[in-house]
Parts: sequence; structure tokens; C-alpha cells
Amino acid sequence: MTRPTAAAAAPNCHRPQRREPGCRMNLARQDTDDWRRMAFALLLGYIGLYLVLLGFRPLMRLDEFRYAAAAQEMLTRGDWIVPHLNGVRYFEKPILGYWIDTIALAVFGHNAFAVRLPSALSTVLVALFIGWLLARFTDARTGILAAFIYLTSLFVYGIGTMNVLDPQLNLWLTLALGTFYLAERHADSRRRQVLLTVTGLFCGLAFMTKGFLAFAVPVVVAVPFLLWQRHWARLATDVWAPVLAATLVVLPWAVAIHAHEPDFWHYFFWVEHIQRFLADNAQHSEPWWYFLTLFPALSFPWIFLAPAAVAGLRRTSADRSLVVYLLCWFVMPFVFFSASRGKLMSYILPCMPAFAMLMALGLGRLPQPADSRIVRRSLAALSLAYAAGAGFLLFNGLELAGERLYQDSETGRWLIAIGSFAIGALISGLALAPAQGRRWLGLAGGSLVAVMIAVQFVLPDDVRWSKAPGRFLAAQAAATSADAILVSDGGVFRAVNWAFHRDDVYLLDDSELDYGLAYPKHAHRKLTQPGALAALIAQNAGHREIVFVTRDSRERLLAGVLPDNAQRVQWGQFVVWRIPASNPDSQKAGHTAGP
Repeated sequence: MTRPTAAAAAPNCHRPQRREPGCRMNLARQDTDDWRRMAFALLLGYIGLYLVLLGFRPLMRLDEFRYAAAAQEMLTRGDWIVPHLNGVRYFEKPILGYWIDTIALAVFGHNAFAVRLPSALSTVLVALFIGWLLARFTDARTGILAAFIYLTSLFVYGIGTMNVLDPQLNLWLTLALGTFYLAERHADSRRRQVLLTVTGLFCGLAFMTKGFLAFAVPVVVAVPFLLWQRHWARLATDVWAPVLAATLVVLPWAVAIHAHEPDFWHYFFWVEHIQRFLADNAQHSEPWWYFLTLFPALSFPWIFLAPAAVAGLRRTSADRSLVVYLLCWFVMPFVFFSASRGKLMSYILPCMPAFAMLMALGLGRLPQPADSRIVRRSLAALSLAYAAGAGFLLFNGLELAGERLYQDSETGRWLIAIGSFAIGALISGLALAPAQGRRWLGLAGGSLVAVMIAVQFVLPDDVRWSKAPGRFLAAQAAATSADAILVSDGGVFRAVNWAFHRDDVYLLDDSELDYGLAYPKHAHRKLTQPGALAALIAQNAGHREIVFVTRDSRERLLAGVLPDNAQRVQWGQFVVWRIPASNPDSQKAGHTAGP
């Protein structure tokens, strides 16, 4: 009898007929290996792009220095109840974000990596959770794709490597919204109540990070979803467990802050929330369509694949309730924040997890580009967008398109910036090749990698000179006596707090500290009254060194009051004036930085 060859003995996994058991096992093993490789590659990419590069870019004012200085002050003062900034009460946010930032600062030291680490960790935890959530209701590959889309979205990467509180808030809101959906999918009443309780715990942590948005966002998502499901009774019954759990999380600190600062809740509720949302003079006022115009850039590069994802969602096998819930999660907060008078780009970060999951559901089952016209067109448009970016930078540097971003001394940065967009065009173009197979999605998202790396090193000098004074101020601090009087303006004082390790800076103009400076104990540090600055100089000149740190646009506030022996040094838009003490022993030896 003739022995069958290996080819004949092996099941044919590529025939359209019913697959044999061995074929199914091979395909299952191949799928498992595929998603494990995807997960490992995603982990390496996160470490390289988010963690390794985290400290290369200088801290930027205003927000990064604000939260860095507040954490530094909490660590120095040891006051873990009342938020302070520049030594005065600072009631704009609750306490949890400052706690987390302070712990990172205590562990990793006084540097950009430490203060940005909470944002980077919050971002990857969101990616892991949405990946797990989607894998639970679909498959591992779709879950990993959602995490990949989230981590490679321009907005997520930008804010996930900055020292701001929004990534932390987004983490707690994502956990709350995901846990709520798990609760709604459970038929067992006891298990559902447990999950609703966990939802409330996460809402409480979100409140402790940034306030009442912790409740507004889940409500605007959950209510439309429950109405769509016709679960009328749950609108009344499912609210109590989360509310009780959130209250238990918030209550200890809420009582403590009220005992220390009885006015906190009045200021925090009326000024920071009601006025910002509704007042005609709300802070950061923008038109209702503000987020609509921003979102295409924020969701780059995946926005170019959105038409393909919509087509894919029409044929997805995912549970309909999951798709509807994700749509509520994406659309309703977007509408809610658009209705607010006060708007900041970071407000719509809670929409991004749902966007990533919807994109993964839509794109995960699409055919290869060679078999889909809409995929080919989407990838071609993405490649053209990168090419347009490279072209703009090229012509801009040649003074043929807009105000020049890079000067003659920055040719290297200019070429790197152009190259990063050119690489993006090449990689997204390669995704069109039939030989890429299922790797086209990886290439589409990976097209942003060169830009993600380059942005750490190619900031134009004009940006550094207006936004990143950290190194310049550190050099000035090294040449300043420990008992010097520091004076700054409302746009720079946070950077002065951070660089000089001081929390007693006098202010030349109005700022976000006006409420804290209104307390009698600190009122003398606001030098806006006529003659206040001249009096400060007269009382201390010759006895203590006085250092003024301001922007050149605010230098006029010093006109006519500086003595003849004042020394001036400038770096970009930042100016330092020094009135030396008469006793040279009271000053540190050191050299001031040049322009």
C-alpha cells in the first residue's frame, strides 16, 4: 500500500468546503499566535513611544507647570487635604489628581518624566480595559485592535504624554462606563448590583479627580441607552447603588476639606462648574461647533478610515446593544461638551475610547484593501494627507506657505519634521499593497509612529521661547539667593514655582490665583494696586535680592520702578530682571543664562 504524502495527509485549510477538525485546530492556533504577537508588539510600542520618550520634551506652560508646581508644593508642605498653588488656596480641582502626581514626584524625582507618568499610565490602562471589554463580547483580535487604535490616535498620544489631569479623569470614566455596560448585560440581579456598585466607585474616583463631570458624563450616556432598551424601571432602580458607592468614596475627603476650608464647595460648585458651563463670560468660551472642527485632527490618522469603519459596522456580527451603547458613549458626551459655553480641546477625551472601539468593530472584519474600494480610497486619502503635511512643511521652510515655523538655524529639525510626514505617507501607502494582507491595519496606525517620535525633538525655537522656559529658569534659579524675593506675572509664575522650588512668588497682574490672593494673609502678594510694586522695591532694595521673571509683553509693568543697578537677561519671550542685594555674601555664585 502506498504511503500518503505529507501534503495529502494534511487537511486543506484553504478549500471552501467544510473545514476538517485538524484544519479548525490549526486556524485557531494561528489566530491565537497572531493576537499574541499583536499584543506583544503593542506593548513594545507603548514602552518605546510613551515611556522611553516621556521626559525628552520640555515641560510646557501653562498646564504642565501648574500641575507640576501643585504636586511639588503638596510634597513640600505635607498638606494632603487642601490644594495649594504658589502658597495660596487653589480650589479649581479636587484632590486625587494632585495625590497621584505627588506620589510620582516623590518616587521619580523633580523631572518631566515623573510628572507626566500618571498620564501615560492612565492612557495605557484605558487601552487595556477597552481591549479587554471588546474582546469579552467579540474576540481577542478586535480587542487588541481597539487598544491599538486608541494608543495611536494623535490626540490620545499628545495628551497622554502631558502633565494634565484629563487622562486620569478619562481612566475613571472609561472604567465606570465599561462596568455599567457589563452590569446591564447581566441577567442576575445580585451580580448586576455588584457591578453597579463598582461603577459608582469609579465615578467617585472621577469626581475626586475633576469634579461633577464624573456624574454628568455617565448620566448622558446611560440614560439614552436605557431608554433605547426600554428599561424604564432601571432609570429609577439602578441609580442607588452607584450613588451610594460614589458618596462613600468622596465623603471622607469632602468632610475633611470642608472642615479645613468651608468655602471650598461654594467656589468649586458655582464658579468652576455652573459659571464655566452656562455663563456668557465663561472661561475658554467657544462656539458650539468648536469640537466638530477639531475632531478630524484629534482622531488622526484613524479619521480617514472612518468611512470604511461605518461600512464595516453595517456588516458586523457584534451584538447590536454593544454598538448602540458605544454610539451613546461617543455621541452624547460630544453633544454635552459642545453645549457648554466653556470649551477646551481636552474635554472630549472621554469620547475617544468609544471611538476606538467603534472603529475596531467596523474595521476588524473588513476585507483587504485589494478587495475593498472604500478601504483603498481611505488609505489613499491618508497617504495624501501625510504627503500634504510634508509638502506644507517643505514650502513653509522655503517661505512659500504661511509664516515660517523653522528658522535658518533649525534646518535639522525642519528636515526631520518633513521626513516624519514623508515616512507616514510611505507607510500608509504600503498598506495598499496586496502583499500586506491583514497587516494593512497595523500599517495604517503605525504610519503615525515617525511623527510621534519626531515631535519630541522638533519643537521650533519660537515654541520653546514662548512655552518652555524650564531650562532657562533653572539656570536663573541656580544663580539666585535662597531668600530672594521673586516677582512674576500671571502667565509665568507656575514655571517659576517649579524651577525655583518656591511657593511665595509675588504677582504683577491678575491670574487664576485671584481667589486665593483675596484672603488677607496673602493679599500683599498681588501687586496690582498703584504704588505696591514701588513700595516692595523700596522696602527691600539693598537688603534682599529681588528677581523679576516676566514675559516681554508684560515687561511694561516694571517701567519706571527699577533702579539703575538692575540687571536684565532675556531668553525668547522671557525676561529676568535682578536687583542685587548690597551684601554679596547673601547671593549664590553663578552665571545667568544668555539670550
